[in-house]
Amino acid sequence: MAHPYRIDTDIILLGTNNNQLREGQIPGNPDITEVRGQSGGAIVKIKDNCLMLVGIQNKMVDAFNEQLGRIEFATIDSFDEIVQQFPDDLSPLSPSHCKSFKFLRDQVMKLEGCFYDISYTKQCLQYIAEEITLNPLTPQVIKNRLKDRLLIHNEQESSLYHKGLWIAWLELLIILRVIGLRPQSEQELDDMFNQYRIIYSSSPQDWSFFIQDILRSDYKGLKENACVIVCNERKPSKWMIGKGILQDISKKISKKEMNIDEVAPRTLDSYKHIHLYAFQQNCIVAKEEEFMRFNNTNEDELYEKLKQEYEYIIYNH
Repeated sequence: MAHPYRIDTDIILLGTNNNQLREGQIPGNPDITEVRGQSGGAIVKIKDNCLMLVGIQNKMVDAFNEQLGRIEFATIDSFDEIVQQFPDDLSPLSPSHCKSFKFLRDQVMKLEGCFYDISYTKQCLQYIAEEITLNPLTPQVIKNRLKDRLLIHNEQESSLYHKGLWIAWLELLIILRVIGLRPQSEQELDDMFNQYRIIYSSSPQDWSFFIQDILRSDYKGLKENACVIVCNERKPSKWMIGKGILQDISKKISKKEMNIDEVAPRTLDSYKHIHLYAFQQNCIVAKEEEFMRFNNTNEDELYEKLKQEYEYIIYNH
């Protein structure tokens, strides 16, 4: 049985026609009998290790001098313009996990590497994730409000759509809910972000490799003693950046490169720099024997234990 779809790779993107549609050249010059029925298919580009939807196929180019294999497609910004004209009726084209945290609730707080059974702890954290999916602060709202302030310096803007960023955000919201913070409005989001500034990199390297980019990130509006929580696509070797280290590294960065309200050693030293994974590894996984005793008969004690562990990292280091 033939596949109900056709996949063509290495399509060459060409210019725009008078009808405002872009052209593309399919290798091998297939004719209309081979391509018929594929209108509405996606034109996808690989960028920064992501699949980016750049357009929707419309039709084959009208034959001229027997030129075969050329298609016309509507670029994705054409659809974005339509959505902007009718924001109350249409939703932006974006990955499902950018629309709602519900698509990520099973991918947070995995607590991997434990020998003892702490499944009840994991289950309770995922119940909190389920509650957060009802929060009006969706990934889309957060992204539109904070934009590239969510990213570490030099990170590609396309990372705003990375699943890793929004898994990190859901984990942060779980942690904040445990310690008693429940931002619901955009103003509460701003206040939270000035106290707990989470910034993301898609880098698979240890965060020590991009520490200068961390210090070049957006520190504007941070309150004294705020937490800068870093997340990237690798578990860290060390979970915290010492204050003396930050002061020393900041000397190599010009004031113009730093996006901060006041450039001074004491300003940087007032912030804690913590890797997000510490809230799993240091608070729970490394203390798995202490968590194996929790079940539905002492759930309140579990939440109190989590609160103590999270607050210890935030306030005592």
